[in-house]
Amino acid sequence: MVAIAFRPDSWNGLLFVHLLAAFALFGGVLTSAVAGIAASRRDSPREIYLLTRIGHRTDLFVTWPALVILFGAGSVLAGRENVWGNAWLQAGIGVTLAGAVLGGIVLAGLNHRVMGRAEGLVAEGVEHSEELQKMANHPVFKLLGPLVLLLFPVLFWLMTSKP
Repeated sequence: MVAIAFRPDSWNGLLFVHLLAAFALFGGVLTSAVAGIAASRRDSPREIYLLTRIGHRTDLFVTWPALVILFGAGSVLAGRENVWGNAWLQAGIGVTLAGAVLGGIVLAGLNHRVMGRAEGLVAEGVEHSEELQKMANHPVFKLLGPLVLLLFPVLFWLMTSKP
């Protein structure tokens, strides 16, 4: 019976992969955002290093691969359904790319810089650093982190309702 559900000529399996990647992407972004918020509330270089490293590794091993799989499976699905010209798909691609640039490049770059500075302070044996806390509490983190998370409801709405 399961073999009938995933026939080779059917796109159910591909849709499942696309949806799984979408949820993995959301989970990765949420994990990175929570780790970043937690790091901004710490003043210990060791704790900041640990939290920024969690965010960095989540981006590297969950968020980016999920985004690649999401786009790959979504592209094949869009080709099969012949919906490349539809406004909802173009808007969804734009929202996804905006999130990737804001979250995956800008925020991840700042996070990597904070992580590098924290690693240096941990190696020096520094227990508390106001300078590092200010870096981790940068206003860009507070602005872009929630913005990237808020893009997901818009994206899910676009992909499910197809207005």
